[in-house]
Amino acid sequence: MEMDAAFLKGEAKAMTIPIALDTDLVLRAAGGFAAGALLGLAHFGSLRMNARMFAGGGAMRAFGMQGLRFCLLIAVLGGLTMFGAVALLSGTLGLLLTRGVVLRRTLRMERRV
Repeated sequence: MEMDAAFLKGEAKAMTIPIALDTDLVLRAAGGFAAGALLGLAHFGSLRMNARMFAGGGAMRAFGMQGLRFCLLIAVLGGLTMFGAVALLSGTLGLLLTRGVVLRRTLRMERRV
């Protein structure tokens, strides 16, 4: 009640909530996002080449490349787990956002041809 009365009289001080950003947490999130974005560029960028291999009759090479793509995906995301959940979630976010960028760019390139 005292605080309400002080507020009504204009005597109340503004309440501030201290927000402490943990530098280590921010670095893990940023590093995870960057790693995920680079992984997304490699993973989804090579998808077009992989699809052309399948369509061109090079199924064995295409399966090999598909295996390499997934091994790289597992290795990077598995490596991010060593830095914690924040790094893994940020990396996954970077991967998924990059997916949209690469696929939109690929669709634009296909429409031009």
